[in-house]
Amino acid sequence: MGSVIDITETRKAARTARLQDEALARTGRLVTLGEMASTLAHELNQPLSAIASYAAGMLNLIERQKADPAILQGATEKLARQADRAGQIIRRIQDLVKKREPHFSELDLAEVVDETLGFLQADAREHRVRLHRQGTVSAPVAADRILLEQVLINLIRNGMEAMTETRSGDTVTVHLSTTAGHALIRIEDHGAGISDALSANLYDAFATTKPQGMGMGLKICRSIVELHGGSLNWHLTEGGGTTFAFSLPFAAPTEPKEDR
Repeated sequence: MGSVIDITETRKAARTARLQDEALARTGRLVTLGEMASTLAHELNQPLSAIASYAAGMLNLIERQKADPAILQGATEKLARQADRAGQIIRRIQDLVKKREPHFSELDLAEVVDETLGFLQADAREHRVRLHRQGTVSAPVAADRILLEQVLINLIRNGMEAMTETRSGDTVTVHLSTTAGHALIRIEDHGAGISDALSANLYDAFATTKPQGMGMGLKICRSIVELHGGSLNWHLTEGGGTTFAFSLPFAAPTEPKEDR
């Protein structure tokens, strides 16, 4: 006995499914590339602006023949640090897009926060806002320094810009505390708050209320915090404004090496 089965339609369906999978893969790569380009544009704005500012200042000093070598050396060192920072941001964003693990190390959280606040002092003066750290933690945290700084910069800058619009407060406060083996970081402002219309899609790409905003900041912040095993939350600040909060795990204690 013999039988004949027509598998033409089966092969056609399989070929169609394969082509659809390939098309989806190409689309996914394009979406990832687009997100990476938007992320890089957003994150590199600060160091590139600083580099341009230092370079312009040095040129002005040279043209006015007031180029004190000590001043030029200091400005050049700061410019070099910002260029290095830009390179590190590119590498970290590439890691983020490729879903690689962050580069964990033991960090003094208060030191990182103070350095970040110092980095943003020029922006704070421009917005007529004061930056303040309150509290501390008793142990180092396990985190990627560059990624952590990017989260802090984005959230603090958002708070400054929110208060510039309303002038309902003049201080952005970074609160540090400890909870259940983690360090808790809260960034509190007294700006306009978050509207009900925006709160539903706050972390979506391109969701923004800023005329010049790209809507990538909070999306990036949430991705970075999740890479560290935490979650980014927010609530309304008492008296008006917004508070964003996230936690970081403490670094595992290192066991002392035995003498041999």
